[in-house]
Amino acid sequence: MTNAVTAYFAVNCLGDLGMVTVISLFIAVPALAMGVLMPQLTKRFDKFRLLMVGIVGQTAMSFLCYFAGYENLVLFIVLMCVRSIFFGIQLILQLQFTGDFVEYGEYITGKRLQGTAYSIQTFVFKFMNAVPAAAAMFILGAFGFVSGEGAAQPPSAISAIWVLFILSPVVGALISLPIFSKYKLRDKTVQIMAAANSGDITREEAEKQLVDPV
Repeated sequence: MTNAVTAYFAVNCLGDLGMVTVISLFIAVPALAMGVLMPQLTKRFDKFRLLMVGIVGQTAMSFLCYFAGYENLVLFIVLMCVRSIFFGIQLILQLQFTGDFVEYGEYITGKRLQGTAYSIQTFVFKFMNAVPAAAAMFILGAFGFVSGEGAAQPPSAISAIWVLFILSPVVGALISLPIFSKYKLRDKTVQIMAAANSGDITREEAEKQLVDPV
């Protein structure tokens, strides 16, 4: 949803379409920096815990950005950069769990369904790109958004643009965190399961090493 309304936010809230490039830059650079640092971080910390840091951190920064507003452009950019650090953590890590699901599935069922797992991942990412964008346009329409280049937007539409741009990740967090609270796989657990799947250790040895057998 944030991506879907970025251009509308730049024009109607910041008053300059050129700010799309600036906003994109200050979102992308911190996220790319986290991509460089992530291999070192995942060596020291469990990636699920890092993902939770990313989700909770972005949620907190989204609220902070919302209440700080965008009138002070420098402050807004600084807060967005910090927010993008947490976004970068999520962006990088969300692709690294599918392999864990494959190892878990093989350990439990004896079937290695990596083709199915990665096909589902591809479908979900396509779904993420299409459905939220359509939902954002529907919401804007409900708040009186006027289509057309240079169209003057009512205050309700401008408020809706701002909320969608900065707070839509909060909706995702509120939905996902209760689900993630049930997620039990951790890096060490997956490593043991992978070793058993590959035959490096026996199933009995794996069960003894698992702190919380599943």
